[in-house]
Amino acid sequence: DGQHANGSFQVNAAAPAPTISSITPNPLTTTAATQMTVNGTGFQSGFSATVSGYAIASVGLQFVSSTQVKVTVTMASGNYSAPVVITNPDGQHANGSFQVNALAPAPTISSITPNPLTTTAATWMTVNGTGFQSGFSATVSGYSIASTGLQFVSSTQVKINVSMSHGSYSAPVVITNPDGQHANGSFQVSN
Repeated sequence: DGQHANGSFQVNAAAPAPTISSITPNPLTTTAATQMTVNGTGFQSGFSATVSGYAIASVGLQFVSSTQVKVTVTMASGNYSAPVVITNPDGQHANGSFQVNALAPAPTISSITPNPLTTTAATWMTVNGTGFQSGFSATVSGYSIASTGLQFVSSTQVKINVSMSHGSYSAPVVITNPDGQHANGSFQVSN
């Protein structure tokens, strides 16, 4: 009869949720900024990411394809699992994680004051450097300093209380962090 009807309908089908199949490198063994590769399915351009609950700035995100994105992270030292959430612009997300096995950088000693030490009396020495950790230990001329003679000021400064014997000599100092890494320095004794 040749008659016909026109009509339309709307399809509201959401894309499948993304998935994460792997994250590399795994384990992450550095505290330096590292671009992680996240492989999976269903990633969308404009995605966002969190690592260990912290949002990653857009400059640290790179959409490669629907099966790969890159996320630049800077992780704290330690041994732990870091959860990753990739969220597409449509709100759907994928969960994954990677292992962090990163030592903090070894401490360094840049200066020790006073230098030279000109007294045999107990003296608080200031040790400046980098990477010091609370709970450090110290030796001076091979002798351990009691914990009451140690003061953690910051990651760049510690204080040690010393009583040095009479003479003119170089006194080696070793600052050891709780993670076992250490820094070597020395000061002159002229008393």
